[in-house]
Amino acid sequence: MALRTNEQDTKFGDVVDQILRRDGIDTSQVGLATDLVAYVNDRLQKAWSHEFWPQTMLVEKKHYHQVYCVGQQYEVGDVLWDVDLEKYFYCIEPTTDFLTEGDDASWKEVDETTDWLKIIPFWQNGSLPTSNGSEVVHRVQSVSMRSPHRSYSPGILSYEILGNGILVSKLAANEVYLKYQKEPPLFTLYQTQSGQTYSPRLAFGGNSKEADVVYDPSTKNCYKAINNTTADDAFTDNTKWEIVPFPKFLQRYVIHGAFADWLASEGQQAKSQVEDEFAEKILYDLMDIHAPSSMVQDTATYSRV
Repeated sequence: MALRTNEQDTKFGDVVDQILRRDGIDTSQVGLATDLVAYVNDRLQKAWSHEFWPQTMLVEKKHYHQVYCVGQQYEVGDVLWDVDLEKYFYCIEPTTDFLTEGDDASWKEVDETTDWLKIIPFWQNGSLPTSNGSEVVHRVQSVSMRSPHRSYSPGILSYEILGNGILVSKLAANEVYLKYQKEPPLFTLYQTQSGQTYSPRLAFGGNSKEADVVYDPSTKNCYKAINNTTADDAFTDNTKWEIVPFPKFLQRYVIHGAFADWLASEGQQAKSQVEDEFAEKILYDLMDIHAPSSMVQDTATYSRV
């Protein structure tokens, strides 16, 4: 995946620098400001979840459940989507294989008699445990029969949020369109260490984890591992690292909000309140500029039963 550059993005290091300048701290001491990271991440997540900002939204055609992942243990009742056949299969006996020669007895095709749930996972894996897979669903805006970006009448479907995904009406087609807000990024000031291995997100098992993220002071960017990598691998190697961009449109809010939190932690409550009120004003101004306006559209709502 290519390293992303976009005029809508900025560098995490520049955000930290501007917070430090507001307190009169030498920005060359950025390494001492690790306590700021929590405030920045908290404010970013607050602003991110405040609205369905267009910059944070995706519309994707989604299948239900997961695709087969090498090495994963499947139990009776598990459902998988076969990308090539464009069909669903459910597991009838425990296995680590999927539709391989001699192992077809472990899987049966889903049909109209099958009692199963149409669930879109919050994150859909790739064919390997280390595959990037899909973006993580943070919040759902709509589920529809057709793309809401291509039709005034996309056929909005009812849905329910479960612990393991989004339950869609059983009357829906084999694939549907999901309009959702992707997961907010997380940032750090920790740098790579010699001898340390950095790994991508792992999907399954007891070792499942988020991707490792590190900070590069020379570029002021954060990078996440997309394959196993070390400090010897250059950040310009786009087979190893991917830039974690900071959303520029939320930069001013986060700077003032995180600075307010820092002032409060140092006991400067009066100054903190002023900064916090200014940050909130910025956020509401952003709503007028970026938040999508309501739009009347024809919808079709289906019962889940």
